[in-house]
Parts: sequence; C-alpha cells; structure tokens
Amino acid sequence: MGNIKGLIPLFESGIDPEDKQAVNKFRALSGKKIAFKVLQYSKDDNIFIASRKQAKEHMAEITLRKIDVGFHIYCAAREVHQGHIVGDIGGIDVHIPVFDLTYGWVDDLRDMYKSGDHIKVQVMEIDSESKEVKVSAKPLLKNPFPDCSTRYQKNGEYVGKVSGVQNYGIFVNLEDGVDSLAPHLKFQNVQKGDKVLVRVIGVDLEKEQIRTKIVRVL
Repeated sequence: MGNIKGLIPLFESGIDPEDKQAVNKFRALSGKKIAFKVLQYSKDDNIFIASRKQAKEHMAEITLRKIDVGFHIYCAAREVHQGHIVGDIGGIDVHIPVFDLTYGWVDDLRDMYKSGDHIKVQVMEIDSESKEVKVSAKPLLKNPFPDCSTRYQKNGEYVGKVSGVQNYGIFVNLEDGVDSLAPHLKFQNVQKGDKVLVRVIGVDLEKEQIRTKIVRVL
C-alpha cells in the first residue's frame, strides 16, 4: 500500500496462540494474500494495526447468511496434509478428511493438492452458533460403485497398480476411484507404483470394498 506499512499481531492473526505450530503457521502466511481489518492507523508513522481474525469473523457471518446445506461452493486449500486438508470457505475454516475428497485409496493428499488450490465441495452440515461448517467433495463425484461390480468378478484376474502399502495390507488401484485391498506377499515385497496381477476374492457393494490377492508382480 505505497509507503504505508501494517502490523498484524499474532493474537489477531486468526491462529490459535496456544497452538504449538502457531508461529510457523503465521510465517507460512508470508507472501500470500489475506483479508484484514484495520484497527488503528498512525498518520505520523504511516503504519496501521490490523486484525485478520476480525476480518475472518466478519466474512464468516456473511458466508453463513448466504449458504445452506446442499449448496456447492469452492474451498481454498490452506494446509495440505497426508490425510486431510484445512481449507477456507468465505472466512470459515473447514477440515476435509481424505475420505471426503475422493473415492478409492489415496496414500498422500500432497500428491494431489497443494496450498492455494480451489476445490469444489458441497455443504453437508452447518452449525451457525459455533460457526462450523462440514463440507465434502464426494457428492460431486461419480460413485464407481456398484457399477464397477460388473467389471470385477470373483476369481477374475486383473492388472492394477500398487497405490499404497500399509501394515495391514496392500492397496491396488484397478481404475479411477476403485482400489482393492490385498494381503502382503509371503516371499516378496512390493512398492507403491508396482504393476501387479490380482485375483478378486470378493466384492462388497455395501461397504464399497474389493478384496484381492496378488498373483504376481509384473
């Protein structure tokens, strides 16, 4: 703003000062566009004191008046973690777990999204009193179940790619949004990205799960 400088104290940043990562989160805002409300201005020093917290509260009040359950809205991703995203919808912070973002198995959301991305979501729940909103992207996506059950039959063998390796099993991606879970191999290890041939052990449409066994690594 020309020669005018501003200062936002940590307690007016909208970040919980008790958070152990508060300072790091505050620093992460460097270089990003933010909304703020001017609290004080000194003409002599050409400096103002501002509040991001109060600006977000004002924006949240406006957003809550405009949205309703079932509305579609864009969420701006602020923090992207392995299993969830912290986003913003008009001044309201929302936490979106991985299972509300996509079908199938996702090993790390940071491979799919980055800070600043805009994700179209549907409003699922609104608590106006606490100013909390729950959103999900899944209602806007095509559910691959139960249609995929016509393509994957019990005892059928199919080629897939390892999408994740966990202690309890191996996830194998068969198609977009469809991942099967297979037990670990006894005498061979597989890694994420390996192409494998699997045999379908069972398809549970109610739980939207496919169980497989890895026949061999290709």
